[in-house]
Amino acid sequence: MENSLISAKGSQKRTILSYGKALYKKTKRDIYKISEENKQLKEANQRLTKENDSLKGKLASVDENAVWKLRTDLDAANMRAENADLATAQEKERTNQAWRRAEQERNRADDAEAQVREMLAIPEIKEIWDTIQRNKEAFKRQINLWLADAAKAISDFAKDYEKSLFSRKDESIIGTGIIAEAFVRGLDPTDNGQRNQATESLLGKVNWKGTTPFMSDLAATRTKQLSEEMSVPREIMEGLLLAAGGMGGVSVSGGGGGSNNELTNWDGTKKKRGRSM
Repeated sequence: MENSLISAKGSQKRTILSYGKALYKKTKRDIYKISEENKQLKEANQRLTKENDSLKGKLASVDENAVWKLRTDLDAANMRAENADLATAQEKERTNQAWRRAEQERNRADDAEAQVREMLAIPEIKEIWDTIQRNKEAFKRQINLWLADAAKAISDFAKDYEKSLFSRKDESIIGTGIIAEAFVRGLDPTDNGQRNQATESLLGKVNWKGTTPFMSDLAATRTKQLSEEMSVPREIMEGLLLAAGGMGGVSVSGGGGGSNNELTNWDGTKKKRGRSM
C-alpha cells in the first residue's frame, strides 16, 4: 500500500508537473500573442493619432478658410449695400435736382407766358406776333413744296427717255430741293460732304415707279453730279434760318419750286439775299 501510495504520488506529481509545463507554455504563448497584439494596437494607435492630428490641421485650415471667405463675402456684401445706399442717395439727389430744375423751368415758362400775354395785349405787338406765326407756317409749307417738286422733277426725268441731262429749270428745282433737304436734316449745304448726304436723302424720297433701272440710275447720277457742282452761299442758310423763325419769308417763282432769290421781312418788305446754288 505504501508503494502504491508512493507510485500514485509520483504519478500525480508527474501529471501536475506536466500540466504545469503545458500551462506555462500556453501562458507564455498567450503573453506573446497579447504582446504582439498590443504592439499592433500601439502602432495602429500611433497611425490613428497621426492621421487624427493631420485631420485636425486640415480641419483648422478649412475653418480658417471658411472664416476668411465668410468675412470676405460679408465685407463685399456690406460694400455693395453701402454702394447701393450711396447710389440710391445720389439718384434721389439727381431726381430732386431734376424736379427743382423742372420747377424752375416751369416758373420761367409761366413768367414768359405771362409776359407774352401782356405783350400780346398790345395790338401792334399782337400783329407782329401773328405775322411771325403765319411766316413760320408758310415756311414749313414752302419747304415741303420744294422737296416734293424736287423729287417729282427727278422722277419725271427718269421717265423721259429722250433726256440725258437736266434742264436749267430742273437744276433750279432739284438744287433748291437739295438745300431744303439739308435744312430739314440739320445739314450744312455749303459743305460738300453734308450736301451730298442731303442729296442721298432726297433721292430716297423719289418715287421710281414707272422708271427703268437704267433711267433711275441716270437720274440719281445726274442729281449727285449737280450736288457736286453746286456752290451754296452761306447767306442762303442765314435767310432760311430767319424764315424758319418767322422773321422772314421766301418767295417762289412760278413754274414749281424754283427760288427767285428774294427774302421778305416780317412786314413784307424785300430783303437782299445772295444767289441760290
